[in-house]
Amino acid sequence: MNTEQKRIHARALEARTKFHNFELDFIAILQDAERTRLPRALNKRSLHVYAVDVLGFTPPVAYMFIAVARKAICIPELIKSNLSVFVLSRLMSTITPQNAAELIHLAQTKSSRELDVELGRRNPKHKAERTKIHSEECVELTLTVSKTFLEKLKRVQGLLAQKNAGAGIGFALEAGLEDYLRRHDPVQKAERSMKRKDNKATVREPAVDEPLVHETLVSAGTISAPTGSESIASANSVGEPAKFCAHRKFRRTPLTAAQRHAVFARDQGRCTSVDSGGVRCNSEQWIQVHHIIEVAHGGSNDPANLTNLCSFHHDLVHQLEFPFDHEVAG
Repeated sequence: MNTEQKRIHARALEARTKFHNFELDFIAILQDAERTRLPRALNKRSLHVYAVDVLGFTPPVAYMFIAVARKAICIPELIKSNLSVFVLSRLMSTITPQNAAELIHLAQTKSSRELDVELGRRNPKHKAERTKIHSEECVELTLTVSKTFLEKLKRVQGLLAQKNAGAGIGFALEAGLEDYLRRHDPVQKAERSMKRKDNKATVREPAVDEPLVHETLVSAGTISAPTGSESIASANSVGEPAKFCAHRKFRRTPLTAAQRHAVFARDQGRCTSVDSGGVRCNSEQWIQVHHIIEVAHGGSNDPANLTNLCSFHHDLVHQLEFPFDHEVAG
């Protein structure tokens, strides 16, 4: 090597050392952040969201570091292995405290292909699912499935082929997903329920002198009157068994299906929590219905007093000292 090449090589070795030290430092930081519940203090529902939204890492990189950081708590040898986080992340689905020394040695001495073969032999599902975007309308999905899953998929494909000869595996998957969402998605259930109500209202409108059920219940004190223009009137079901609240000083009437449908249709089944920067959570997982004004403070089951929250933000509302500022994204 000439003088310039030696200088470049020395810089490369120095940068490699700095990068490895950064990886070790960041793993320790993530462990401390999770231990102290730092994401929760910043109104982030998980360590992954914190790493992506606050620290600016891409989702795959954040997932890779977090997986290694969590596994390193019970397998300290990972930190001492001198392997990169990228290599260590490939061991996550297979490594245990019992086989840690063996797998780390394999990762240090084998090529990537040889390591994949060995990991596949030990755990056929060791490769993580991944997506690759080809265009706005086309995404490549890579995942490992069981033989039973594949048989079911081919069965669905065969049934669909009777109506559409060109039905492929992707078409079969999409049909299965659409059927599941139609049956179980609370937003779609809510939309169907409200559509049925609209159709019934069109068929039969109350006479001019006939009192509306909602007005009757309001006058009787069964439910609270609407408080805003976006309120969706929905009466508590008559005869519904009441439950004691946590303080057992008054009774809580369970939400009716109509009330739940109104909230899910309005909020589209997504968390409505808005952080201090004005960013809505929008999570669609573990969605719960929350009373904006608590029942303990006189809050009603009217949809105007209800909102969708993910389990994290719902817990945050009830556990943290600062109040929750309710906003519904338009």
